Amino acid sequence: MVVSTVGAAVLAGILFAGQPAQAADPLPILASNVVLTSTATVRTYTVDLGTLPTRPALVVEVTPDGAHPNMQLQVEATNWLNGPGAPGVCPDATTSIVSSSGPGAVKFVNFTVQNCDPRPGAFAGATVEIRIRALNFGSSSAPASVAVEIRGETRPPTGTLTQQVDTFLNQQQVILPASRDTVLYEDLPTASNGAGEFLWTGEKVVLFPVTIRSDRRSLLVFDVSPAITPVSVIDSAELRLGVTSVLNGGGTVALYRMATASGSSWDEGNANAAGSEFDGATSASIAATWLYRAATFLAWTTPGGDIVGSALASQSITTTGSKTLASTALVAAVQDMATSGDDRDGFMLAGPSATLPTRAVQLASSESATGGQRPELVVLFTPTEIYESGQISTTTKSFISEGQNFRWIYDLDHDDILVTNVGGVCEVVDTSSAQFLPYTYHFQGTPGFTGVDCCGWRVDSPQTGTVGTGQALFFHNLDASNPANMPPDTDLDGIRNICDNCVSVPNGPLRGSCRVGPTIGAPCRSNQECGAGGICSLAQEDANGDFTGDVCAPEPGFAAGLVAGLSLIAARARRRTRR
Repeated sequence: MVVSTVGAAVLAGILFAGQPAQAADPLPILASNVVLTSTATVRTYTVDLGTLPTRPALVVEVTPDGAHPNMQLQVEATNWLNGPGAPGVCPDATTSIVSSSGPGAVKFVNFTVQNCDPRPGAFAGATVEIRIRALNFGSSSAPASVAVEIRGETRPPTGTLTQQVDTFLNQQQVILPASRDTVLYEDLPTASNGAGEFLWTGEKVVLFPVTIRSDRRSLLVFDVSPAITPVSVIDSAELRLGVTSVLNGGGTVALYRMATASGSSWDEGNANAAGSEFDGATSASIAATWLYRAATFLAWTTPGGDIVGSALASQSITTTGSKTLASTALVAAVQDMATSGDDRDGFMLAGPSATLPTRAVQLASSESATGGQRPELVVLFTPTEIYESGQISTTTKSFISEGQNFRWIYDLDHDDILVTNVGGVCEVVDTSSAQFLPYTYHFQGTPGFTGVDCCGWRVDSPQTGTVGTGQALFFHNLDASNPANMPPDTDLDGIRNICDNCVSVPNGPLRGSCRVGPTIGAPCRSNQECGAGGICSLAQEDANGDFTGDVCAPEPGFAAGLVAGLSLIAARARRRTRR
């Protein structure tokens, strides 16, 4: 590569102001013997930023000769000139980025321009000047010879998530408060009480001028999932209630499971009835009423709420205080909620029926401020497998800085679930806008397993075309903070062997190999480094889905290209040696 300079004065080692602008050089720029004669000597290279790769970083490496190991160098990027495609937020002409750390054998400066604009071709027509000089020559005097390399690198989104897995599989208890509750009023078909302090169940009787009976029924939802994983056995379940008032002796209260519908679950709304709340109020928001799951667009199949089968449990309630409903049928219902993940409509409390004017039971709701026992579902369960959940931050540098479409790789049936070689399942919510992407890791192996499991993911960006790779490491009965427990990375490509689909040849994201182009097999950080039309494997590419990376199990024609590429690399190395 021809070194760009500014006029004869620069060739002599001095940069004078007012010299005509030089032509921009494409990347990479390589100069193996750049002589610095004094601290005033400046070597200038005008870089064609249009030759940067996708999601680019501009990298400058300056290596002093062996006689000046402790010299101190300065690298400056200045005179940024935006091209027509850039958004105008790149460094302007007054920006000066300086690295003067040292002394040391190699100076590395990374001007990350991907944050300016990561799109391919966005820098067409843009340039920047890279200036290099010696701040001092260390223990040896001037002159000194340095090797300069200026190149572009792709910075794919990537990251490593490390999590200590809880292997506790003994019986556990969870106490779930009601997440939603309300009252349905038969004689007030537009009323509800989602924000009230009380629930009611029973029958209101009006004797004059004619006898009219109308029910009060309470609806309650408990978030069984994800508090109880679907791989758990429900050992016991009981509903705890706080009875705050009994009208006319009360009576038998029965618990039913609500039927779900394809449209949506019921909503408690914001109604807050007055007084004892025995008569409801109209909600200003969508709310469950006697006629509707969500007034007024989703009706119950049967007015008064849709239930499944017979009562799960019942109890005669004649006094105030804490009460409990429990049965094997309730255990079965909670088991089904946990296994299916469908707990959205919860339960109904109905009764007692009135033989005298108005029999009903008042209960503390989840909004109770009176100190009564709020509704709670108390469950004893035993997990049979390990099940961990968490969130991946899409805003941290470790992962990505733009909305992406995550999906787990090595997905045989394309259902976005990855099964690893240890026996785990990984899922991540597919979203392009959230700052946090929820994920779930489900271990299906032996509870006593000691070791590390892995889930890998790939990131595809419709904005940039960039593909990145990440890995999630789950430590079982091992200390995740102990470096000795970290799986090895034989090819130093940033993907640990347990996650790597090609452990002997680097295929990203920190270090890759050319798999297309004139230098097949050469190490790379960007497609550009693989020559015209080249492709640098930085994302665990696996074109045929056989779980082995393309750089390890090449497609037809790759092997011949690999031999030719390696021969070319060897020939170039021999030519450099002869020099």
